[in-house]
Amino acid sequence: MFRLLFCLSALLLNGALVYAQEHRFTISAGGAANISDFNWSIAGNMQGQSPNILSELQFKKVSSLGIYIEGSYRPLRWLELNGSWQKNGTISGDGVDTDYEGDNRTHPTYNETFTSDRGWLETFSAGAQVCFLSRERYRMKAGLFYTSSTQNYYLLNSGLEDLRSTYTAKWYGPKLSIGADYNCNKKWTLSAAFAYYLVKYKATANWNLIEALMHPVSFRQTANGNMVDGQLGLSYALNSFCSLTLTGLIGRAATDQGLDVTYMRTNHQISTQFNGAHYHYYGLRIGAGIRF
Repeated sequence: MFRLLFCLSALLLNGALVYAQEHRFTISAGGAANISDFNWSIAGNMQGQSPNILSELQFKKVSSLGIYIEGSYRPLRWLELNGSWQKNGTISGDGVDTDYEGDNRTHPTYNETFTSDRGWLETFSAGAQVCFLSRERYRMKAGLFYTSSTQNYYLLNSGLEDLRSTYTAKWYGPKLSIGADYNCNKKWTLSAAFAYYLVKYKATANWNLIEALMHPVSFRQTANGNMVDGQLGLSYALNSFCSLTLTGLIGRAATDQGLDVTYMRTNHQISTQFNGAHYHYYGLRIGAGIRF
């Protein structure tokens, strides 16, 4: 009996010592680059008619560069707490603003191109992951997070020096993710993750040259939507504490129909149907991490 108790105690102590020697904290930081295409449209009335597409705005190949920082803490062998933040500044992009008189994008009444090489992108994520399968060379985990992604767009035109219109779009809500880490060898680790988001969409705009509209908030748009993305990462361990990381990201987001409210200088509000927004994005992060 005493021998059995001694063996059990030794096994528990050995497991506790091994876990104590594992790295519980991981922090990484570095540079980030993103490219996105984004568009939205509204109808002529709340019924989605007159016409079904009254105005449409498209942002194309909006590129931004910035920094990121992310960290994780493992209070338990199977539980991991995560957080990340990224901030980019826009360096290039262009777009098209079009109004229509007929249904299905017929009889355009206005069509102007613009540049969008100013603005910013900011993302935030916080949550927890559970490791549900762990082996010597790989780990599989699933998590629940709160996320927020906000991008500020500018509408600029060299022919109109006073044009400084802005549009800020925010996607926020819970994210469900599933991922895996695979240790190729003692130096290289491959990671992959897939995520699905249920998001709310909120946007505000300042059309600074239209005197009939209020400023700095000319109109607001709200809707519900969803988002999916995938990540693929590669890590190289310089030693037991430091590593270099490379991570790629691709995703898309879309909203359902929602509400567009325009604010007039006469204190009158005009409501119409927001047909929806569509967002496609790509990202790349290069950085270094430490474990302790």
